[in-house]
Amino acid sequence: PRSPRAPPFPKEGDWWGMLRHHLRKVVGTVWFDVAVGAVVLTSVVSMIAEQSLGLGRQSRGLEAFRVLDSICLCCYIAELLLRGIALGSECRWDAWFWFDSLLVCAGVICHWLVEPILPGSQSFSWPVT
Repeated sequence: PRSPRAPPFPKEGDWWGMLRHHLRKVVGTVWFDVAVGAVVLTSVVSMIAEQSLGLGRQSRGLEAFRVLDSICLCCYIAELLLRGIALGSECRWDAWFWFDSLLVCAGVICHWLVEPILPGSQSFSWPVT
């Protein structure tokens, strides 16, 4: 595995380098990982609650869960952008970054493209027996 190298401190006036330097500090903290973990946990609990309540077949209570899914998806996109800017070209070698990108793309396609186009479609809603 590649070990991340800290880039040299950016030169004065290099705003992009300074941004990347500060974002690298932020995404490297435990608190950033805890915040992302909280979003993941919220998303999972939301999906479990939606399925447990049997809302997959009803449209009345489903809107709140769709809004929460969209909020979580926006957080995932923001996390990817922050990590991508902070790590720069190192992202090419990070398997977790690629896996997260794949999951976020799948979420965008299902929740923001397929669901609005196909009436009655509910992605990630399995039949509840």
